[in-house]
Amino acid sequence: MIRIFNTLGVKTDEINLGTLEGNYRFEYTHPHLTDGLYYYTLEVNGEKVGAKKMIVRK
Repeated sequence: MIRIFNTLGVKTDEINLGTLEGNYRFEYTHPHLTDGLYYYTLEVNGEKVGAKKMIVRK
């Protein structure tokens, strides 16, 4: 599960990738996000395993 948040901590999107094994690259396109800084978290088996920031530029 990937969750995307704006800088105020409001969840803007949630993506359920199902069951995956191995390494993957994921491209995210969301036409309604405005330019700016966002954060995303990765959850595996119900546990948060990482958080990173991303910059959206159109």
